[in-house]
Amino acid sequence: MSSSMEASVPRLQGLLGRLLSRKPLKHAIVAVESGDGSFGWTGAAGEARPDGSPMLATTPFFIASIDKLFTAAVILKLRDSGRLDLENALWHLDYHHCSRKPHALLGSRENVGARTHRASD
Repeated sequence: MSSSMEASVPRLQGLLGRLLSRKPLKHAIVAVESGDGSFGWTGAAGEARPDGSPMLATTPFFIASIDKLFTAAVILKLRDSGRLDLENALWHLDYHHCSRKPHALLGSRENVGARTHRASD
């Protein structure tokens, strides 16, 4: 990592602190990566739970309905990079990197896409 990128880390941490100072925000996880992948930073701040446990970059985070926006953005980025064809059926994709396949989460291939998977399911 170059020295100019290293110098960005305290600024990013400061921005995360300012973000967290906004009420009613109680915790946040922020990730930043350069377009070429040469720089990456992840920061977390705040209390993860009412018991005061600190928020870590690895803390599971309930993202509520924003998961649809996130999923759409990832799908479109995969399409743009040529790694996904929007005409492919979901079960034709390669899941070697996934720990649980969508049909295992939802019960059957017929149900894939029928509902959003939530952490409480």
